[in-house]
Amino acid sequence: MVALPMLSSLAAAVGNSAVVEVKSTWTEPFVIWTATIAESGSNKSSSLNAGTSFVGEQHDLSIKQNADALHMFEEELAEWERQCSGKRQKPPKPNRPVPRRFQVGDVTTEALIDILTGNPRGVLAKYDELAGLFKSFNQYKGRGGSDVANWLGMFRAEPLTVDRKVNGTVRYIPRAAVSISGTIQPSVLKSCFEGENTENGLASRFLLCRPPESAKCWTDDVVDPRIESDVRNIFQGLYSLPCGERPAPIHFDRDALALFREFVNEHGRETAAVDGHLNQDQYDAGVERAAARRQDAEKEEYENSPAGIMAKEMEEFGERLRESTQTAEEKFADQMAKIGQAFHAGSITADTAKRALEAAQQDLDADRKRIEDEQKRKEKEIRDAQIESINKVADRKRKLAGGVTGDAREKAEDEALRSQYESLNATGNKSEAFDVLSEYVSRLSGRAESLSEDMKENSGERILTSSAREAMMGLGTSGTVDQEILKKSEDNNRELVKMNETMTQLYRELTE
Repeated sequence: MVALPMLSSLAAAVGNSAVVEVKSTWTEPFVIWTATIAESGSNKSSSLNAGTSFVGEQHDLSIKQNADALHMFEEELAEWERQCSGKRQKPPKPNRPVPRRFQVGDVTTEALIDILTGNPRGVLAKYDELAGLFKSFNQYKGRGGSDVANWLGMFRAEPLTVDRKVNGTVRYIPRAAVSISGTIQPSVLKSCFEGENTENGLASRFLLCRPPESAKCWTDDVVDPRIESDVRNIFQGLYSLPCGERPAPIHFDRDALALFREFVNEHGRETAAVDGHLNQDQYDAGVERAAARRQDAEKEEYENSPAGIMAKEMEEFGERLRESTQTAEEKFADQMAKIGQAFHAGSITADTAKRALEAAQQDLDADRKRIEDEQKRKEKEIRDAQIESINKVADRKRKLAGGVTGDAREKAEDEALRSQYESLNATGNKSEAFDVLSEYVSRLSGRAESLSEDMKENSGERILTSSAREAMMGLGTSGTVDQEILKKSEDNNRELVKMNETMTQLYRELTE
């Protein structure tokens, strides 16, 4: 719910300073329209504000600067009028400053066009209720208005020319770029995105997202100030990009172009297969195709990962070992046959045959030892590579956990340890898995003690069980345990019991 509006915010920050040049005859502007679908009371407005907050900071700063510039202009204008009093030859009249804008809200198309005239980079249009935007189309023009056509042009950052009938002026904007982000309720979505707004392509230009619904609950988590600072620096860097008459072209690298080409072809095939609007069957088929593509991508990612590459190497090495073993056995059998033939033919004595057989057996034993050593070396190499890969993944998760605070950080660190243990155990690295599991259990034990102390301070008693929780339900306010702490303690203790049992079983396997 925050990431989606931030996409529109980032696009607006780039604006007309750059374009993506797919090829010499195909460019795409940095304009993104997003809509978050959620019920009333789901914090969608707060999420929209968070996702657009860095544009809002630039907007608030510009409002203050605009006010200062207007105040200075008014003083200069008053001084100019004083100087011009009674004079025929007047000095140049000071120019009214053009207000800088980064964000607009509930604004008419006419007002938006005026704003874009003085802001060539473009702006972000933020709508707490997107339905208001759709209802505003042509509301002052009656039938045959051009609001929708103008908005479709702004999605492409196309030139926009508006003739004013009232005063005869003409507004021309070479590149009218407006990104949109807003929220909408599911029940309102259909009425806005059907009929004419589907036929004219307006609806298809929005990136829609409906996050899964979940119960509201209190959290002490906050955004790490370091992350907030890093994101703010990104926005400031994008806004500092020069915005001239011609946007700077940005090109795909080879890998990105290959991915985009694949997307274009796949999307073209899907579009060609649709007759009219999508029905439920076509939608379900599209979901299945997307799932299949995701599985293929995950498979390709695994095959190209260190673990996947090592697994392939192990398979190839196993085949070579089988061939080497077979060759050694065949060599020994061939030597045995030749010795037997020579002995029966009388060309060698029994002692010579015996020594030859012993030498052949020694050669076979040496080949078997060499193959066994090579197998052990390769298995250790693969095992070390697996452990290194698993530990690197766990380290990355711990670093990501460092970017959040409170319960979220605690859960992320727990998950890093738990998944590290599971991966090590699944790959047969049981000793290393036991060490990680021991660290995880120690972490859970320490937390259990801490939570117990928290509850003791809160209620004057040490309460750790659900039966004790039931007993406490009848107590007054002074004796009521903080339910959030209690639930956290119960969850932690259940996990601790489970992990202790797992560690005991793993220890048995290691000592058998």
